[in-house]
Formats: sequence, structure tokens, C-alpha cells
Amino acid sequence: MACRPILAACLLTAVASGTLWGEGRLALHRVEVARDTYAFIGEQTSFVAENGGNMMNAGFIVTRRGVVLIDSGLTRKIAEEMLLHIREISDAPIHAVINTHFHPDHTFGNSVFAALGASILSTPAVREQLATEGPQLIENIHTLVAPWAEGTALHLPDGMITGDTILDLGDHKLELILFENAHTRSDMVVFDRSTGVLFAGDLVFHGSAPATPNSDLEGWLEAVERLRAMPWRVLVPGHGPVMRSKAGLDVLQDYLAWLPQAIDASVMAGDDINDLLAQPIPSPFDQLALVEWQFQRSVLKYFPEREMRLFQGR
Repeated sequence: MACRPILAACLLTAVASGTLWGEGRLALHRVEVARDTYAFIGEQTSFVAENGGNMMNAGFIVTRRGVVLIDSGLTRKIAEEMLLHIREISDAPIHAVINTHFHPDHTFGNSVFAALGASILSTPAVREQLATEGPQLIENIHTLVAPWAEGTALHLPDGMITGDTILDLGDHKLELILFENAHTRSDMVVFDRSTGVLFAGDLVFHGSAPATPNSDLEGWLEAVERLRAMPWRVLVPGHGPVMRSKAGLDVLQDYLAWLPQAIDASVMAGDDINDLLAQPIPSPFDQLALVEWQFQRSVLKYFPEREMRLFQGR
């Protein structure tokens, strides 16, 4: 589906004149991963003003019923840039946005697409977490990535996915598969059986250390094993490059297994948190992007919990 040249030209002119962006523009990396199917691959960094918050992956599928977007980005400006890319491919209406989980880098662009009439789909738990934690997270984002966060506002999902669901969009049938207590309390993946593409959200980090502050590590390991068993040919992770081999899941699973083992060993040795943080991160995990930062976040969360659990069990 090719977009109309006049429409694309108008959108690009709007960007150049500042109608959508004001000062400057962010460059998103769009990759075609299958028929009608595209991914936005962000930088493997934390969200800071220098990258405008462009540190997450998202994607879209052009179907007979319209465009379905998987996740909406961290800010209004990123979402508007996504829309420009979509309009370079298709002028079909935005049918729906699927929020794979509640984290801001996957949901805070919702308002851009809702204004175009798109349904915003999520689980009830994701909507609840956004309603509860979203206002504070919005404030944080405005601080961290200013001025790129200008105009970013919380928009809650309006379509609830309460169990595994199939969206029949004519030429594409999308399976929405739910996971509880994994990367977050509620995660969703999108699997298109017609192309073999799996949008895994943040259940998969590829080449980057996983973020665990809202995670159940045992549940996450089980979720990754379920993903490994699925018949996908292409996997778009929540962070990192597109995967075309299930071997790409190995380091993620090994890290999620190693992390609690390392913490438990440190607790049993009588170490304190600083002792553990001072230890070198072993290979191959030391090659992961952001591993020192993510390891620190994980230790600060799990060390006290596992220390209490281990000593109560004695």
C-alpha cells in the first residue's frame, strides 16, 4: 500500500516548518522485517535528552483494516515521527495501538494515535498501572528528556484484552498472547502467523541487559522459554536488534538465571550490597549494553528481598 505523494509531502512539510516538532527532529531507524511489517529500532541507551528518548523498539503492520501499531514510544514527538514513517508506507487509517506493557517508553505516545481514532489496546492491569503510576512517570520524562517531551501526556488504553485473543484483520491474523508476572505484572506479545513475526515487547532484550525493577525473574524465565517454543521466524525485541535465530535468547535466559544466583551467593557469603556491586560482571554479560546500570538497579531491588528470604528460611 503506497501512500499518496501529496499526503506524505504535507506531513514532511509540517515537520520542516515546525508544526509537529518545533525545534529539530529525531531520526528513527525503520526496518522492514516481513511483508507489510516494519520495526522501529531504538538506540541501546537509557532515555536522556541527547537521544530524545529514542531507546525503545516498536513496530507496525499494514493490514486491510488499517495500520496496527505495536507500542507507541516514549514521547509525543517520537510518536509523531513514527506517524511520518507510517505515512511514507501507507495512508491507511491507524486501526489500533497495542501496548505490550505499562512502561512509559512503550505507551506515552498513545495520545497521538488516539487523536486519529485508533483504539488503544492493553490488558486491564496495564491500564491500572498507567492510571496509578503514569502521572509521576510523565513528570520524570519531562525532566529527563526535555525539551523532547513537550506535549507528552498520559492517554490510557480504551480497549481491554482479558485473555489470549486473535485480531482478524483480513490478510493478517494477530495473536495477542498474555503473560503474567514476568518482565512486569502484565506483558503481551503480538504474533502474526501469516508472516512469522513476533513482537515480543520487553520480554526480550537483545544485546542489552534486561531491566528488572518491576520483574518476577522466575516468571520471566518461564515466559522466555514459552517464546522459544513458538514458531516465529523473526522476533522484534523491546530493545536491541531484530532476531532471526532462537540462539539470540540464550544470553537473556542465562543472565536472568545468573542474576539471582549471584545475589544469593553474595548474601550467603556475608557480603553487603556494595560488596556485590564492586564485583566484576562475568563474560558474556559484561558485553551487554547498559549492564552496569541495569545490574545496579537489579541488585538494589533484589538484594534486600533475597537476603530476607534466605535468612528467614534458615
